[in-house]
Amino acid sequence: MDHFIASMYLLIYNSMYSLDGIQKILTTYSDAISDTLADGGPMHSVYVQLRVIALGMLAVYFVISFGTRMAGMETSPKVIFKTLIQYFVGFVLAMYSFEIVRLLFWLGDSMTSLLIKNTATVASLSSYTTAFEESIDDIGLIKEIQYMFNGLIPYVACLATDVAIIYVVVTRVLRICVCAAASPIAIANCFEGSRRSDAARFLKKTFAMSLQCSVIMLIVLAVTNIAGYMTSGDVYSDAGQTSQTIEDAKKDMINSQKRNKSKLKKDVAAAVDKLGYSAFDNVQSANGLTLKSDIATAKRKLSNPNRVTKDMEEEYKKYEKTLGIQVFASNKANASYKYSKKGYAKIANEYKTFEKDKTIAFMDTLIGGPKLIYFLLLCMIKIGLIKQSMSLCNTIVGV
Repeated sequence: MDHFIASMYLLIYNSMYSLDGIQKILTTYSDAISDTLADGGPMHSVYVQLRVIALGMLAVYFVISFGTRMAGMETSPKVIFKTLIQYFVGFVLAMYSFEIVRLLFWLGDSMTSLLIKNTATVASLSSYTTAFEESIDDIGLIKEIQYMFNGLIPYVACLATDVAIIYVVVTRVLRICVCAAASPIAIANCFEGSRRSDAARFLKKTFAMSLQCSVIMLIVLAVTNIAGYMTSGDVYSDAGQTSQTIEDAKKDMINSQKRNKSKLKKDVAAAVDKLGYSAFDNVQSANGLTLKSDIATAKRKLSNPNRVTKDMEEEYKKYEKTLGIQVFASNKANASYKYSKKGYAKIANEYKTFEKDKTIAFMDTLIGGPKLIYFLLLCMIKIGLIKQSMSLCNTIVGV
């Protein structure tokens, strides 16, 4: 139950007050299309094969168009030149349509990245999932059940919103990839002479789909800002029966973090047990001690680590390697330990917990008072705008 409640409240917070969730979705979306549209990728191989067919179709359309005009005695130099220009344009589009689609996607993706980069995003709580879960375990079964029911409706509303975003994103991934592969066929007939020809309409539709990511980002950003204002503005905070904003409550909870000694000892003991009989082998190790002695030392040092400074880092890394467990937080770039302002190595977030009162205060502030109405209203607005986002993009590009 602790894990479920923690997941509920983290989803509510990340969905309504942080751009972390949507940023991950759009990054996944961008990476998926970039990999698929790369030279030598699966869609590029299909495109190369369809391009041969498209060039053949283009030649047939050219012969039909030219023959029709000749039969109608439209043999002026202007008509012949126009027909040849149309064939040349169609040939260029068919040859480079894949690159054009890839460029249109890149433009939409760049706009999304620019929005994310220039937006002061609120940090998510995802890195503190285990700490939050352990903190909820301390509030007691009765309160756990109470908070589970209190957060159920906002949780479902936020979940439905995220599902809607994922649905739109996934469908755009599929459509852009298919459009890229089939682009030569789609723009092969450029002899209609109409301003809204198949080729122009195809390119506009593709750009609209690529642009939709940026529009979704704008929608989510706007709703997030509105949600933040509703929980911090004087009028709305009074209506929410709390003088503390959600961000303040979150910061207070994070600042109250302390070492979760019981979980740390439990995981270290589990790591030793996982080694099995190797813990009792009398094998000589590199430092001259037996493997059994190394494990015993590592268990003792990691179960309740003292203040570890930078000059002790290699020693404690050796203990972690011996037991196959990561107790201290490490930088991804160089795998070195992260250190506090006082110069002590930081314990990994999963071995931290929050004060009970601060955890309760955060949960109360998140969904306290009539905030349920705010949640439902904002979720309805977000889903409604996302459903209309394609129409908005079509209007922008003039489809």
